[in-house]
Amino acid sequence: MSSIIQNLIENPIKYQDYKKKESYLKIEFNINDKEAIFTFEDNGIGIPLQSQDKIFDMFYRAHKVATGSGLGLYITKVVIDRLKGKIDFYARENNGCKFIVIIPNQLPN
Repeated sequence: MSSIIQNLIENPIKYQDYKKKESYLKIEFNINDKEAIFTFEDNGIGIPLQSQDKIFDMFYRAHKVATGSGLGLYITKVVIDRLKGKIDFYARENNGCKFIVIIPNQLPN
């Protein structure tokens, strides 16, 4: 879980939009008996439409300004899949991103 949370916090910091007066990262955690839902929403540089179907691919970088290895979201997706969860996102170029992670409760009933 820590690698999921770490990556979804680090990306908005790395890809914040320096042209905007204020940057933000809004994080919400909602946990119940059935699942944990994590939401990460920012107002950074966003993800270009033509890159959105590739952001979970190994070594893929959506921006020229990307400094990482292109493994962060790939590893995040692999971990979520192994936990039988899912990740969705909404993004527009120059208008931020919103990632929603749902992890089912792993405890026996």
